[in-house]
Amino acid sequence: MSRRSSTRRSSKVASSPTFTPFAALPLDIQTRIWKYSCERHGSTHCRVHRVAKDPRPKRPNAKPPSRPATLRILAPTRYSVPSVLHTCQKSRALALSHWALWPCASPNRPHKNDGTFIYVNKAHDTIYFADGLIEDFLFLRCISMAAPPGSGLPKNEWSHTYEEFGLFLKGVRHYAIDWWCWLVGTVNGDSLWMSLLCIASNEDLTILINPSITKQDAQAKITYTPLVKAISPGTIRGKTADTILRHIKNNQDYSGDARTIDVSDTQIFKQGWEASEEPYREYMPNLKALALIWSPADQEDDEDGPDDELYLEKVRRQCRYHRLKFALESMSFEQEDLRKQMKDDGIDFPDFSISMCGGIRYG
Repeated sequence: MSRRSSTRRSSKVASSPTFTPFAALPLDIQTRIWKYSCERHGSTHCRVHRVAKDPRPKRPNAKPPSRPATLRILAPTRYSVPSVLHTCQKSRALALSHWALWPCASPNRPHKNDGTFIYVNKAHDTIYFADGLIEDFLFLRCISMAAPPGSGLPKNEWSHTYEEFGLFLKGVRHYAIDWWCWLVGTVNGDSLWMSLLCIASNEDLTILINPSITKQDAQAKITYTPLVKAISPGTIRGKTADTILRHIKNNQDYSGDARTIDVSDTQIFKQGWEASEEPYREYMPNLKALALIWSPADQEDDEDGPDDELYLEKVRRQCRYHRLKFALESMSFEQEDLRKQMKDDGIDFPDFSISMCGGIRYG
């Protein structure tokens, strides 16, 4: 009885399919598995990398510094190396096409490399120009100083540096700046630099809001890493995000198609693309909004609290002022063009200039 039972078990084991070890699989199947693992790990472990500031230029017309066009990451805590980078030689070879090694800087000395490096996933990680203005980051200064591609203007020193940054940042899809940085960078009405920051259809720009921070250049902000979180629709903070994104969306620099609001989610505006339009120059990048939270991770974050109420009112006034400033700029240029035309045609006109600094207003 026992011998027959043992024979049956042996025959069942013998008839079961043989498990093929991973190393014995065909090379193309191994490659597909590693590629999937790299993509899966990158999408589920995406990070927000805060870019360290560069030294500000000593003169307004200073040339770009002669140093490699790279970004340094503020990494007060060391992150673990993605597992696919050290599983085996084959996985590492494939993973290196998904992750790039970038230098780091200490929050206490952001202008210099600290000798350490961090792996950045260009497809999924967000590159965040944190706690500063355009002149605090060499790459953003290049965008504002270089001759725009396709403009017909001759290239300058900033154009070459911008191209070098383009090679370094090739493959990056997600950028982020602070709301205050966007306001200052567009105070004269020029918002087209956003289309030079994000130049491909799969790239997006996130506007970071800071409901709990009232002082823009608070030095305490750089001493530790904040929590970046999504904004819940229907909350006061959600209204703030909608106010900001609608304000940017309604900029006169963009065509009507670029202002179409995606009603499915008012906090994420997505554009339509044509292959022939890339690299585009007149369309706003995909826009998103996230919140920076400076409270401890274990502390509950109230998106309908008094800080958010005050911040919403503050943002509304900032948007209104920004809109009026842009309107005055546009009117002054229009008036000057009209003045020249009337002078050339010999038409008399009273010299009622549009005031940009208050004073007497006519009419």
